[in-house]
Amino acid sequence: MNFKSKMMLGVGATALILAANGTASAQSTSSSNTIDEVVVTATKAGTTNLQKTPLAVAVVSGDVLEANQAVTIKDLQSVVPALRVTQNADQMVLYIRGVGGRTRGGESGVSIYYDGVYLSTASVALSSNFNDLERVEVLKGPQGTTFGRNSAGGAVNFISRAPTDEFHIRSTVNVGNYNLYELSTNISGPIVEGKLQGSIALSRVKHDAYIENVVPGAQDLGNADRWAGRAQLRWEPLDNVVNLIRAEAGYTDEANAQRTAALVLTNDSRLTGTNKYNAPLANSIFGDYYKVANNDANRDREQAYGVSNDLSITINDNLTLKSLTAYRSLNSYGYSDGDVTELTISLPAANNYNQHQFSQELNLEHKFGRLSGVVGLYYFDEYLRQRYDGIAPVSIVRTSATRTHQDTLYPTKSAAIFAQETFQLTDSLSFLVGARYTKERKGFNQFIEQNIVHPGFADDGKITGFGHFDTITHKWVHSVTPKFGVNWQASENAFFYASATKGYKNGGYVASATKLDGIGFGPETLWSYEVGAKTDWFDRRLRVNVSLFKYDYKGLQFTTLVATNVTATTNAAAAELAGMDVAFTAKPVKGLTLTGDASFLPTARYTDFKTLSAASGYRPFLVAQGDTRLNSATGQYDASGNRIDQSPKVALTLTAQQDFDLSDGSNFYVRGEYNYTSAVQSDATNVKIAEIGPVSLYNASVGYMAKSGNWNIALWGRNLGDKQWLTTIINSPRPIGNVAAPRTFGVRLNLNY
Repeated sequence: MNFKSKMMLGVGATALILAANGTASAQSTSSSNTIDEVVVTATKAGTTNLQKTPLAVAVVSGDVLEANQAVTIKDLQSVVPALRVTQNADQMVLYIRGVGGRTRGGESGVSIYYDGVYLSTASVALSSNFNDLERVEVLKGPQGTTFGRNSAGGAVNFISRAPTDEFHIRSTVNVGNYNLYELSTNISGPIVEGKLQGSIALSRVKHDAYIENVVPGAQDLGNADRWAGRAQLRWEPLDNVVNLIRAEAGYTDEANAQRTAALVLTNDSRLTGTNKYNAPLANSIFGDYYKVANNDANRDREQAYGVSNDLSITINDNLTLKSLTAYRSLNSYGYSDGDVTELTISLPAANNYNQHQFSQELNLEHKFGRLSGVVGLYYFDEYLRQRYDGIAPVSIVRTSATRTHQDTLYPTKSAAIFAQETFQLTDSLSFLVGARYTKERKGFNQFIEQNIVHPGFADDGKITGFGHFDTITHKWVHSVTPKFGVNWQASENAFFYASATKGYKNGGYVASATKLDGIGFGPETLWSYEVGAKTDWFDRRLRVNVSLFKYDYKGLQFTTLVATNVTATTNAAAAELAGMDVAFTAKPVKGLTLTGDASFLPTARYTDFKTLSAASGYRPFLVAQGDTRLNSATGQYDASGNRIDQSPKVALTLTAQQDFDLSDGSNFYVRGEYNYTSAVQSDATNVKIAEIGPVSLYNASVGYMAKSGNWNIALWGRNLGDKQWLTTIINSPRPIGNVAAPRTFGVRLNLNY
């Protein structure tokens, strides 16, 4: 561990000691300005107080999401800096503390849940907004025991507001620049008082494109056009039985803004072969991320729906049985300009996903004397079909072209049994132990072919390139993911915990495999060692939570594009990460609330990764910068010692909000936010062209709430400095980035009945 890492861990350890001592000596003050208690369900053993939960959890309420104008999961990272969200084609990719990712044909390293239901395909959540959310819980670090598969980096759980006996209507009208309009309504109330309640939430979001397409007559990019709806029915047939049925649907049809920000000219001297040519219009706007020259359109179209049944039976004071049954479906279709210029160098490559999943979870929460916890069973069944068509020319003059057609099925069946128990040794000291056993069948049914496209010539349709490959195979995987921990309630306002946890992400099959050799890749495993403190000071006017962690990471999955429409997925041998999370909330004077959340990751490196297949689009740039670790003949690269991609050393969010109670009983507030992310690598080679520089962003809002509480209005703005910045960089067809939204602003009106 280097000096910076040791310094960071030392600072964190000092903070823990000060927290233990400082809490006991805190002076008594008025409780009228105290920080509210936060309740979470992160342990799956019932609801717990966040300050007494032995996990690093970031909790964001629906009100905070609204104040931040966070309307999709991509916006969530602005309030949870340990979370990083990128997008590659139609796949959304999440990272927590530098761990996550999603390989093509593989699984996500950060699991996403809606009301406890696991979403296998992350893009399902991409178009959803937060109009009826109660809160979002972001669990940092591996959750292999209670959440299971594919949560090596952590888990994100979106929790909606359940209907109650109180009749309530909330409508939102939100308008802004780029012709933004957002209309949403949430109606909730009793059907049969005390027995049956229902709610329905509807949302419509639309805005014009952020990115101007300078090709005459071509479509601009980066618009929004989304519909969403959710209905809930809560039935309480007996005093000890609650059944909650949920049904939801969403539809998106947008001209996506993926792969639009060119980082080099098309005739850059470092480019080679068919990747180097002159595109005058595209080159004329080089450097302006909010302009593009695409002669072909970009499109993302999704249709998703799901139903679930959440049953809770309180057997007695010590036992509660819970059942969660769910079915979800997604149809996704997307394509984008293949060469990102005004020329027809390659045609749009179309991806079509059809996904269906069924899941069943049974949990038994229990408490017997000093022993409490949860035992459970889990079953998951998924059908995923991916179809792909891409056409690229074999020469700039386009005398002929190569078509790649792929049709792949990924059937998955998974079953698990788990338990997590806490034994209260004394009133203040407890021990935790848990384990999960998972058995999984991963299937692969692949048809892929390359042929010549040359209309009117004899070779039209002829097999070429890698030719034809057709296979059906599967494999069984078993995994055990344990957890061990110790918890100490040092005082009413100081809680400490230490844990060792194993995370697991399943392996899979290479989506563009063209031969049996190397068709599969192995799982990722991660051991996390973490200590943390959760403290309240000065009669709960100041809250400081600190966690320090170290990860030993094995078998990282990494996918690169090694040739036209051909990817390779490999496992890095080993990596290590170490860092610290710090979160605080302070109410120093009446009406003023200060919050901060920071993630420090001084160590995040591949300790052994000698067999990386370097992306073809980056190889010329590695050669140009004199990186001798690249084998130019084979494309193999030794990434050992390099920084892990998507792992900034520093990411933080600071907010300040001042509330003013006016003489007529109404309320007025002013809110400011600052986000900072240090430099980020987008590729394991750490090639300079794929590094995203530091980014600072500023958001603000001003609002007024009427005395009656029946209405409130706010002016809001995001990215007020109009910073042009990239969320990630992709290597094909040349280094190109995904640009984030520019400055946006508007006015939001809420009506409550």
